[in-house]
Amino acid sequence: FHLRMAHYVTKYVNVYKILDLTDAVSLFLKRRKDYAPFYLKPIFNREQARVLCYEREIVQYFEESWIISTIDRDAIWSRPYPGNVSIIPNGVDITYFSPQKPKSHTHNIIFVGYMGAESVDAITYFYKEIFPLVKRHVPKAKFYIVGANPPKQIKNLEQDSDVILTGFVDDLRVYYNEAAVAIAPMRFVAGMQNKILEAMAMEVPVVTTKGGNEGIDAKDGDEIFVADNPTDFANKVIHLLNDWELGRKMGSKARELVKNRFCWDAVVQRMDKMGYCY
Repeated sequence: FHLRMAHYVTKYVNVYKILDLTDAVSLFLKRRKDYAPFYLKPIFNREQARVLCYEREIVQYFEESWIISTIDRDAIWSRPYPGNVSIIPNGVDITYFSPQKPKSHTHNIIFVGYMGAESVDAITYFYKEIFPLVKRHVPKAKFYIVGANPPKQIKNLEQDSDVILTGFVDDLRVYYNEAAVAIAPMRFVAGMQNKILEAMAMEVPVVTTKGGNEGIDAKDGDEIFVADNPTDFANKVIHLLNDWELGRKMGSKARELVKNRFCWDAVVQRMDKMGYCY
């Protein structure tokens, strides 16, 4: 699992080896560079180039290599693609992540995620550039940040009484069930966002960026809202906070998408059809 572990098993021969790359790390580094301080950009440039070379080379030591989306695959290889590379998306347990009725009408906005660089940037971006626009039209709005070990710069946001940090929680479903909108304003990201799939499975309408919807490919305006600038993003959040019926319909369609394409049964069936050797 993952690029970082691949070299530990390359020495084994006569063993059927599968490498799950998950995301294109080189793509993440390329996008991360755009939001890095100027003095770090040369480092990101060099690291991205080195990682890309390694991604292209390492797959030759494996009978199969899996990657999460066509976007990530195309970021590493051009046609013709290596014959041992296949696309295997994320899956969601739709029995566990299922809406709990009746769902209360709140003005809660939720962000869920591991507090890596991309999440910290997304939270800070939303709070500074989008949340004030939302509050201007929906004064009751609350911003819930759900995730373990938030760094100091995120903890400092709790000085605002409209921001609630939960830290680690035992059951995400409790917070999804109280959310009117789930946000994923990811400005640099690669792969597929489980936070979005889980929210969709819970019938919580999602507002994200173009990058956040990569690999999921939900229909903008129907199964998800996509916005890449603060004003558009805020307007779509406001729309969902004020129109409960719109959120209900979008959430229902989003869950159907997850059931059809991203439940674990669908993912496993896809693997079986590819004739993988176990």
